[in-house]
Amino acid sequence: MTIDFTLDPARRALQLDARHAASEVLSQVRGATRELHTPGERFRATRPMYEEIIRRGFLRRLMPQPFGGEGTGMVDLAIVAEEFHAVDCNVSLTLFANLLGLAPLFIAGTPEQHRRLLAPFLACEGAPLAALALGAQGAPALQELATALDARFARSVRTA
Repeated sequence: MTIDFTLDPARRALQLDARHAASEVLSQVRGATRELHTPGERFRATRPMYEEIIRRGFLRRLMPQPFGGEGTGMVDLAIVAEEFHAVDCNVSLTLFANLLGLAPLFIAGTPEQHRRLLAPFLACEGAPLAALALGAQGAPALQELATALDARFARSVRTA
């Protein structure tokens, strides 16, 4: 039995769009980061490229449809990853890490949390970032951190 790796028209369009974005946007990363010495400096230098990838809708295209995104599954993610990583892995890893950071909301979030917390990631603007932290149940330090981060996030969404 043979396996057919031919892409349907929608996925072929996604592949070509991702390839074009990688060529136009991600090709700038190396020049922007080459002379920088710290990871933090290099990360900050990629922000304009990350914002452009967000503006072009790639995060929205990868987020699952039931949560307001356009993503239809892992094949779409693999297509974008292959095209982006062929040019640069830095910005694309930031993009893909958002899906990991948002996974708890996808899995166990309430409809109200989905509306409130996913909106910045669907907006195709700015530089939204999600993170994931694991810890022991009831750990006071993690509860304090979660409360502080939720308050900070809520402030940033209100002021954005």
